[in-house]
Amino acid sequence: MDNDPLQTAIDLIHSGQKQRAQKVLQLILNEDIHNISAWFWYVETCATAEERLPILYTCARFNPDNAQVKTVLDALRKRQTRSDPTLRSASEPVENESKAAVNLVSGGISQVGQKLAIVERAHEETPKVQQPNKKAMKPTALIMWSIAGMLMVAFAILVVYEINSTPADPTSHRFTQPIEYYLYVPKAYEPSHAWPLFIGIHGSGGTGLDCWNLWQPYAEREGFILLCPTMPDEGGGWLQTDGETYTWAAISQVTSQYNIRPRYFLVGFSAGAAFVQGFCLHYP
Repeated sequence: MDNDPLQTAIDLIHSGQKQRAQKVLQLILNEDIHNISAWFWYVETCATAEERLPILYTCARFNPDNAQVKTVLDALRKRQTRSDPTLRSASEPVENESKAAVNLVSGGISQVGQKLAIVERAHEETPKVQQPNKKAMKPTALIMWSIAGMLMVAFAILVVYEINSTPADPTSHRFTQPIEYYLYVPKAYEPSHAWPLFIGIHGSGGTGLDCWNLWQPYAEREGFILLCPTMPDEGGGWLQTDGETYTWAAISQVTSQYNIRPRYFLVGFSAGAAFVQGFCLHYP
């Protein structure tokens, strides 16, 4: 996972190296035009709403059935509808530019980097329409437009983060035999090929639900089966040998029902981290 290109791009964004992150994300999208996470992080590298909106519209063109993308764009449209009518008209050229960019790239250009460059050039080179008999915009109007644009971008970012961070209802994913555990299988699961198994171990006094709340959204988005066992010893703690027995019991049941890769990924918190270290030493 240290070599995950998406994680590399995210780290670059967090360190302020957005141009380098764009190059990594372009390579990712070149391999998979439907990687929504890469699209959203590419949007994060854009500095202004004028740059971000064409990218979001282009993402929607290539992923018309993606619910997350639709939700973000619908939220933006609803916010514009509630705003001043001039804001609604201002959004239309952005969408039209995106459509023109998509038409340009659909003629056989395979590199996503070229696709995004065309989107940016289409936005930069489109001449501004001069309104007849209009006075120059006053500084106050410029400030209001800038504030409105920043608010729309902030709202879109909040919607994206909310979608990506809210876990599914764990009720139907809780099992009690042979021990309590929470299991999430992505909607795209197919038994024709082996899937990665991600095992989250909670800390002392916790339950498998703690790991579920943190990791379930990632399991659906990144495509791995998530297993979160509960260590049932009294007082919230557990012996290493007992914990290994519980964990193997849950693993055995999951691997008997799903096509799982032979190597697993384990992560733990606090006492769970110490347990994972011992587990890996015993079962390298």
